[in-house]
Amino acid sequence: MDSLDLEIPQGEFFVLLGPSGAGKTTLVNVLCGLLEPDSGIIRIGDRTVVSDDEFLPPRVRGMSVVMQDGGMWQNMTVRKHIEFVMEDRFEQDTFEERVARALELVRLSGFENRLPSQLSGGERQRLAVARAIAAGNSVLLLDEPFGSLDRPLAFKLMDDLVRIQRTVGLTVLLVTHQQEEALFMADRIGIMNEGRIVQLSDPPGIYLRPKNYFTARFFGDSNCLPLKRENSELTCELGSFEIPPGAQDNRQFVLCFRPVSLAVNREGKGVESKLLSSVFKGEYYLGTLRTEGGTELVANFGSEPPKPGSYYVELAGPRVIIPKD
Repeated sequence: MDSLDLEIPQGEFFVLLGPSGAGKTTLVNVLCGLLEPDSGIIRIGDRTVVSDDEFLPPRVRGMSVVMQDGGMWQNMTVRKHIEFVMEDRFEQDTFEERVARALELVRLSGFENRLPSQLSGGERQRLAVARAIAAGNSVLLLDEPFGSLDRPLAFKLMDDLVRIQRTVGLTVLLVTHQQEEALFMADRIGIMNEGRIVQLSDPPGIYLRPKNYFTARFFGDSNCLPLKRENSELTCELGSFEIPPGAQDNRQFVLCFRPVSLAVNREGKGVESKLLSSVFKGEYYLGTLRTEGGTELVANFGSEPPKPGSYYVELAGPRVIIPKD
């Protein structure tokens, strides 16, 4: 993992998003104390837990971790799982109340005496979250916690997790490669690639205003068109654009925009193109078109399936001009 500088404010739901091998899990392991970094400083609140001459063990860092498999002990009941993390942290006469509170938050009241084998996949993940909350830590690290769940169940658990985070006031760091999870849950998103965070923004900023070519291509459906320099402008089939201030003469640029930014009509407004294919995405249709100049574009056709034939397209929504490298 490369040099990384990241600050997450207290109470924020932060999502670290990137492809497999980007370094997301390595970062989680470094933060929670399973890996020791070669150098650097990690602070939680006003406490330094890692520095050049200090390395606090995981148990005293004030962090709870939920992994994809939940990390269940098969011979321990739901109650015992939660009581285990409270030992040496709270008075035993408060265990009953704390267990009840944790299970109520994750909608597992009445499951106290069940074993992990008697729980569904979603219930096991809820137990993992309840156990993390019961530990009394202020920071929750989540490493691909929904990967083994079907999508409807995963979204239900995501919704519950956001509710719990707001209720308890936790600071949450979720690492995932699922873009829909990031859009659904995050206050802010960090895009990670090859051990570096290449963009940091709120979800609309990441989606509509990517700052680099990797983010534009990785995050969501996108159109990225090469631009040619003509005098003091950058051009492509969709129009002419100003060269970004301070741009180096030898840099190549691309015009990037989302399918929703492309207006499609049959009244002759814009660049003529032909529909190649379309796919139903649940709430809308995405269509692939090819212009007379050979450029392929992806457009959002709304809820009505596109009809074969010719269309005209024009750029009518947010777009960015970014370096190709």
